[in-house]
Amino acid sequence: MWGWIFVFLGFVLLFYIYFLKRELRRLKHEIKVLPDRSSFGNRLSLDFRERTLMDLVDELNQMIDTFEEKNAKQDRWKRM
Repeated sequence: MWGWIFVFLGFVLLFYIYFLKRELRRLKHEIKVLPDRSSFGNRLSLDFRERTLMDLVDELNQMIDTFEEKNAKQDRWKRM
């Protein structure tokens, strides 16, 4: 009985790790292509709801907002 429970928990853990790694790969790709498609309104998103990853994506999106604000301010100064 206990053996089946450990096997089940092992499979659950493997699936969790698989989906976590898949989401990290997708996030890495999004970050890599972000400068190529940079325009106002581009944000990173997640499919896998894991608290630490969500916090990371929130911080990265705040960084993107700050960068876009500075670029907009710089463009306004150039026009003046």
